[in-house]
Amino acid sequence: MDCTVGKTIQSRDKLNGPRDFVARQFDIEELDEMTWRNRVIEIARCISIGVPFSKACHHYDVAPDKVRKYLMKHQEISVLIASAEDIAIDDVEEALYQAAVGGNTSAQIFFLKNRRPARWSDKQHHEHTLTLANQLEGELKLLEADKVHDDDGENRREDEVDQPIKVLSRQAG
Repeated sequence: MDCTVGKTIQSRDKLNGPRDFVARQFDIEELDEMTWRNRVIEIARCISIGVPFSKACHHYDVAPDKVRKYLMKHQEISVLIASAEDIAIDDVEEALYQAAVGGNTSAQIFFLKNRRPARWSDKQHHEHTLTLANQLEGELKLLEADKVHDDDGENRREDEVDQPIKVLSRQAG
C-alpha cells in the first residue's frame, strides 16, 4: 500500500464512509508482529513527507490509539516515528529558508522573528524589579528632602519650623 498525500486518502474516506472505515480498522491482537512493524514503518514514512499521524494511521486501516499502544510496547519503533516527524519539520524549515532568501518578505519576517526573537520581535521585553530595600531607600530620600536644619544642627521638618514662626507672629500682632 502506498502512502500518498491528498486525493487517495480523501477518496477512500468518501467511498467507504467513516463507519465502514472504523469497522475495518485492525486491532493489535489481529495482526502478527511483522505486519504491525511493517504498518508502523509505513506510517512513519507517511509522517516523514508531512502526512499527519492520525491521517497516516487511518490510511493503513489502523486506529491512532492502537498505534500509540503498540509504540508504548516497542520503544525502538517509536523513535522511528519521532525521527519521521523531525524529517518533515526539517523539510519545512528548509522550504521556509529558501522562500526567505528567495525574496519572500513574509517568510523573511517569520524566519527572523523565530530565529532571533530578541533582535526582531515586535515586542520589547523590559524587566523591572523593585525590592523592598529599593522602595525603602526611595522613601528615606523623600523624607530627607523634607527635613530642614535649625540653628542647633537638629533636623526638623518644614512644618515644624513654620509652627514657631506662626506662634511668634500671633504674639507680636
